[in-house]
Amino acid sequence: MGDTIRTFADNSLPSIAPGQANELDNHMIMDDGLKTNGKGESSGISSFDTNEKSPPSILQTPVKELKPLAVHVKYVFLGEENTLPVIISSKLNKTQEDELVKVLQSHKQALGWIISDIKRINPSICTHLILLETGAEAIRQPQSCLNPVVLDVVKAETFA
Repeated sequence: MGDTIRTFADNSLPSIAPGQANELDNHMIMDDGLKTNGKGESSGISSFDTNEKSPPSILQTPVKELKPLAVHVKYVFLGEENTLPVIISSKLNKTQEDELVKVLQSHKQALGWIISDIKRINPSICTHLILLETGAEAIRQPQSCLNPVVLDVVKAETFA
């Protein structure tokens, strides 16, 4: 991909200021995920490729607890022994469902079953944090009461 960007830059941007050319090189280096900049110096960008990679989840499927779905969708499994679940519409006829499953099975390596399957994303970086003010503590509070009208709607949807 870096070669494509460089070719585009060379052909369509003939008059790049010296500072901008260096910036373009830095973007291409970040895109390639390299540890060094164009001068051979360490750039502080950590490589996303680690030596201790886990096997792809297609080969070693993770055990997932499947949750009940709404009426208009259903699970289909792309792997053997009910592995690699995907959610599809339940309104498809048998032919459409078979064609969709065939396409999904042929491209199942493109799907990210777990975060480590997605290329160029480091799971140690991709964490979600709730930012709190300094000195604040996270606490669990009980759920507040619902409006009686809304409570009836929730009960009807939940127990229907």
